[in-house]
Amino acid sequence: MTVTTCPAFSDLDQDIIEDFSECLRENIDAIESCISLLDTENDPELIHRLFRDMHSFKGNCRMVQLDPVAKPIHALEELVSDMRQGTREYSTMYGEFFMSITLRIEAMIQSFSTTGEVPGEPQVLMLKLIHDVQGCEKGQDSQAINKALDSLVGASPATTEAAQTKISTPKPQKALDTPSSQENLSDLDFFKTLSLQLDELGIYKTGRTEILLDLCLSTNNELGKPVCTEQLTAAVYMHDIGMAFVPRYILEKPSKLTQEEFKVIQNHINAGSQMLEKMPGWKPASEIVKQHHEKYNGSGYPQGLNGESINPGAMIIALSDTFYAVTNERIDRSYKKSLFSAISMINGESGEQFNPDFVEAFNETIRSRYIKK
Repeated sequence: MTVTTCPAFSDLDQDIIEDFSECLRENIDAIESCISLLDTENDPELIHRLFRDMHSFKGNCRMVQLDPVAKPIHALEELVSDMRQGTREYSTMYGEFFMSITLRIEAMIQSFSTTGEVPGEPQVLMLKLIHDVQGCEKGQDSQAINKALDSLVGASPATTEAAQTKISTPKPQKALDTPSSQENLSDLDFFKTLSLQLDELGIYKTGRTEILLDLCLSTNNELGKPVCTEQLTAAVYMHDIGMAFVPRYILEKPSKLTQEEFKVIQNHINAGSQMLEKMPGWKPASEIVKQHHEKYNGSGYPQGLNGESINPGAMIIALSDTFYAVTNERIDRSYKKSLFSAISMINGESGEQFNPDFVEAFNETIRSRYIKK
């Protein structure tokens, strides 16, 4: 009898598997809740939310190397993407189909957790059925979904291999030259000293600089080095230097900030970007610092940049900052649980706050740093 195994998942530390399982239940509950709301109110914002929930579900599965189930989740995500773009209309039958696939995937994961294997190749069947629904002619959705649901209930697993979905990665940009002179190395030492002193002020935890630098440089490597290493290093050191000039009462205020106080926080980007801009050879790093709070959907600051107009180094720092904030600055959660919470948050913001291609690269960085043994 054919069985499906996932040794990379089974070999993980049991604590990681248990923490993943907790987060898995949260992912599935979120998907089910969203579908229940969609069945009563076909709101475009709920479609966006369902897409983010699916993306978080997929991201967490990929994080623990559950590749057999990540592929059908990605295919479901593409169906929801069609709905976001208006080329496919949501109906309660789609909701039933989404939940049927999701619950079958959950059962597979539970089987991997308990026995290390799954009878047959249910992921191949699911992938085929999703592609059949996606490829049906307009107006034939109901028939295609009914046929798929019948197959999920009683048909034998299909044996056809589905083609893997190719994920595009950003093309490396032309490297912005930074002379590797002793002068520039001295500049980097100076920037590092400032950053380490910021760590010691109590605004952030000691060791933050080294962790952020490692995450940023690794993600840059995963993307094919679109950013000059020295420029990115300088930007990591300098991007939050301005926080040292924010009054403590604002940083420690327990209630909501006023508009004026929030503007003071926003202005922290100016100190680092202006210092770098005035020093010879560091203008690219200055641009990275200035843009590290811009968002992919254009809702960030200070310029409201969107999409590819955001410097790749700025997007890399934004991802690393978000991950660090959840995993190291939340005292109400254990480290490992907050790791999956951070990844869920980041994947849920793919296409909104973050560039999707950069999210994929960052996921691989986290897998290599914290999950793989």
